[in-house]
Amino acid sequence: MKLPPARNESFAKKPDAGVKAVLVYGPDSGMVAQKSRQMLLATVDNPADPFCVVHMSFDDIKNEPARLADEINAMSLMGGRRFIRIMDAQASMPEEIGAAILSSKSDTMVVFEASELAPTSSLRKFFEQEPSIVALACYKDDIGAVRQVVQGSLRENGYAPDNDAVNYLTNSFAGDRLVILSEVEKLITYMGAEKRITIDDVKACVGDNVESSLDELCFAVAARDLVQIEKTLQRIFVEGMGAIAPIRAILRYFFRLQQARSFMASGADEQQAVSMLRPPVFFKQVNGFKAHLRIWNVGAIDNMIIALNKLEAECKQTGSPAELLLTKFLCTVIAKKLG
Repeated sequence: MKLPPARNESFAKKPDAGVKAVLVYGPDSGMVAQKSRQMLLATVDNPADPFCVVHMSFDDIKNEPARLADEINAMSLMGGRRFIRIMDAQASMPEEIGAAILSSKSDTMVVFEASELAPTSSLRKFFEQEPSIVALACYKDDIGAVRQVVQGSLRENGYAPDNDAVNYLTNSFAGDRLVILSEVEKLITYMGAEKRITIDDVKACVGDNVESSLDELCFAVAARDLVQIEKTLQRIFVEGMGAIAPIRAILRYFFRLQQARSFMASGADEQQAVSMLRPPVFFKQVNGFKAHLRIWNVGAIDNMIIALNKLEAECKQTGSPAELLLTKFLCTVIAKKLG
């Protein structure tokens, strides 16, 4: 069952009775993690209880589908409902995994977490078409949604931000839900007992964040700016981030370029193609996005996506430092050009 976006929040906090499995996917990895966490808290009394909560990778169950069936049908030694979290789910859905989910008679909740999935993905199709399971998409919040998240989070904690403070916060983010909530939490800690929040308070507390660094890296790569790539990568690694998150951020950006190019191939002009993207391009990034469409042709975008997927696999499988592989890859790709 394909869940309407308007129901994401209410469903995650209280999943419908009878739903036995959920796919949470999309380019907003922060929202994916948040929704998965909300469903965990709605399912079990103690999220730290190893008898009730099981964490598995998609590779674990893809190679041994029987493991998922065993976990779904296992009983908690302490009683209560169980929760199984499947991380890094992939586009292809093995039939044995689907059979294990649909044939289960237990009340175990199974949540698959994935990044962006194409409509043709067999995993996404499976969850969208079966009535007893749910596909929950997580796309970056647009500016209106960011404003609602900021205001709602602050007011729930008893804080009263003035309009300028809300505007400043709203325009500081491109929409990653966890980054937004993390920065709001930082602001709450900074304010303490003082409940009135001004723009000066926000400026003093909310500075550069990881999301903006990833956005800068995507723009630098798409603009073929080697100097900015090296500078941004260095800052990202100093911030403690590994190589996988930057790879996936760049991959998501090139998927967006690919989609816009497909709209243009169907007759849309550049402005129409950008306007048709969902979620919408963040208003501050529209001009840059258009410029990148002119730099990268269809073949080059396709080759970049293939190469990034291969790079992610290499970072997970080889003994070489992933950060070094990413740096070398970007410098080499930008220098020689793909396509």
